[in-house]
Amino acid sequence: MKLVEKIRYNLNLTQNEIKILFFLVFTFLIGVTIKFIKSNSQDSNLSLDYSKSDSIFFSLSNTETSLNATPSDKQVEKPKNLSLKEKSININKATKSDLVKLPGIGEVLAGNIIKYREENGKFDSIDELLKVKGIGKKKLEKIKQYIYIE
Repeated sequence: MKLVEKIRYNLNLTQNEIKILFFLVFTFLIGVTIKFIKSNSQDSNLSLDYSKSDSIFFSLSNTETSLNATPSDKQVEKPKNLSLKEKSININKATKSDLVKLPGIGEVLAGNIIKYREENGKFDSIDELLKVKGIGKKKLEKIKQYIYIE
């Protein structure tokens, strides 16, 4: 207990403050130990890839109408074509109705794609779609599996 008394005397702490200090130090050491054990476990090296199942889920989620929507609602989403296959739409030749079949692509965005294609020529790469107004990285990831360039 001489160490505790020296710390108490040098830091001018009360007995309760010393107890709290030791509790905090002890808790910190436990946390560091747990983090060290977890970082060295074999499970932390396991990498799971859910991208394919996520893309299927999102494409199917976008085809369903809202549960709260009624036929009288103005914006009832029409179910999209569920038979859309991988690499089935050539973005350099696709019509507006073809592009609307893609998950997350509506009439306006399909029009933006066609307008960009008319103004800038054919797409050289799928990533060039990022230059189209309204298409970001997330949306491109959703549709990437269904499109191709010829």
